[in-house]
Amino acid sequence: MKESKTFNNTLYCIKYIWKIDKQYILLMITISVLTSIFNVINLSILRYITNTLMKKETGYFLGIIGIMFLLSTVIAVINGSASYLFEPLLQNRIVERIQKDIYTKAKKFSLEEGKWNPDSRRAVPPPDSRFLRLLYPGGRAGG
Repeated sequence: MKESKTFNNTLYCIKYIWKIDKQYILLMITISVLTSIFNVINLSILRYITNTLMKKETGYFLGIIGIMFLLSTVIAVINGSASYLFEPLLQNRIVERIQKDIYTKAKKFSLEEGKWNPDSRRAVPPPDSRFLRLLYPGGRAGG
């Protein structure tokens, strides 16, 4: 039950973020794939170093290691740029949209009735309500 709820909540978050900004999800997928490729290349470099030490072949080894090191460096630069430059910008857009949605829903919540009222446009109850009389027992609210 708990796993299903966690999965459903995660799926809801992904769909909600996709609705807000598709670029963020695509960026996260790209960063994940690049990180995986980076790790595979680093492991391959270790494997080639081990094989070369066992076989004592250095000519072929230097070319392969050079290419892998160059590829690893390029992937690290792209991944770092995506993680530290683009990700915060997209996160800020998503956070602003979520805050806007929360504010919009909060404006439709009626304090007087104590329940959700989608037709209500007021963020605060009317001046003659019991809520304001509790806040301002002297009579004048906000005056």
